[in-house]
Amino acid sequence: MKNYKFDKHWYLGFLGVVGFYKFPEIIAYFQGQESIWGLLNLLWFTWFAYFFPEFTKHSK
Repeated sequence: MKNYKFDKHWYLGFLGVVGFYKFPEIIAYFQGQESIWGLLNLLWFTWFAYFFPEFTKHSK
């Protein structure tokens, strides 16, 4: 676990939680019920990626 490092902007991952709120609009786009603007809600999930730690190799 010591080789994992959180991003310094990990708190921005909270913005990604909005993506779960917008998920029904994303599904509606693929069902043909929403415009292309509904698909842009996928961008919220990119912020959610800040919650995931990165694996870093430490040089000896």
